Amino acid sequence: MQVKSIFFFLCCSVGLLACTPVVQEPKKISVDPEKILTSYFWQYQPPNENPPIKLNFENNSVGVNTGCNAGGAPYKIQGKKLIATESFVLTAMGCPDELAKQEVLATNLFDQDKQAIFTLDSTNIAQPTLTFKMLDSQQYSFVGKMTPETKYQSKPEILTFEVFPHFVSCENNSAASERPQCLKIREIKEVGLWENREKGQWQIIKQDEIEDYQHIENTYAMILVKRFPLKDHKRPYVDVYYTTPMSGNGDYYEP
Repeated sequence: MQVKSIFFFLCCSVGLLACTPVVQEPKKISVDPEKILTSYFWQYQPPNENPPIKLNFENNSVGVNTGCNAGGAPYKIQGKKLIATESFVLTAMGCPDELAKQEVLATNLFDQDKQAIFTLDSTNIAQPTLTFKMLDSQQYSFVGKMTPETKYQSKPEILTFEVFPHFVSCENNSAASERPQCLKIREIKEVGLWENREKGQWQIIKQDEIEDYQHIENTYAMILVKRFPLKDHKRPYVDVYYTTPMSGNGDYYEP
């Protein structure tokens, strides 16, 4: 069995503030810049067709997904600048030229010798903006989306899922010609040697029920997800799972 390891980083894009009876309305977001930064995931969409640059801030570190490689660095707010205090540590995949340039841009945003100022506009708490103004007069605006912790105001449970290698039909009576669109997953409840782990029953879910997870066909995957409880006796949990960083490498392996 061939094992392939891919490093996981938190670069998910979560849902916006929803005013529904079963979701607690978030408290008013603080005007403290640190609080605003950590309450959202941030995304910049380049003017070309490249994938977006994504940022998340947590525990005095910034995580970045450049559209190809991902990584992070410690950061601080220094005057009117938002800067990295150490060099970024990134994964080392080979990237096309356009994405390689985007990777340089993503790290340069936090370079104190290239950044002029950063600003935060939280007038719209559902979609605030984080703008980097650079010394070369360029500026880059990131749109914020609430983290699920901010949105649901609850502490999540962390679950481990094993994902079956092949996409499956969403209904047992689906036509054979229908393109499978669902995932087959089961919960792994104990950590230890694989033979000693408690494995749950396989279940079928829609792809969008795991936020920001992209499955690789013909490949098993082990992922960590967050499940958020709700204060609703008829619906105890949020319908969507959210991906979360692995403590180490996430394992992908061919069946």
